Amino acid sequence: MRVRLVVAGLAALLAITACGKSDAELKVEAELQRRTELRAPLVARLKDPGSATFRNESLHPDYVLCGEFNSKNGMGGYAGYSKFIVWRPQI
Repeated sequence: MRVRLVVAGLAALLAITACGKSDAELKVEAELQRRTELRAPLVARLKDPGSATFRNESLHPDYVLCGEFNSKNGMGGYAGYSKFIVWRPQI
């Protein structure tokens, strides 16, 4: 009876640890978070922040992001892609 409980407990522990994210998934999530943080000042200045689209982005050593963005203008039409570069100072 005890052996079954121990085996069941180990199986449950193994199942729980297997649900964790892989290193690759964690790396992708961290990069997406950095991009979002770096985009925030740019998006905040737009007339319609929800319409912002980004392309050709390149994240350089965690604190510089460059690429192109497009967003709606005051008339509701897209203005066309413009180049951008944003950075945060290293502390």
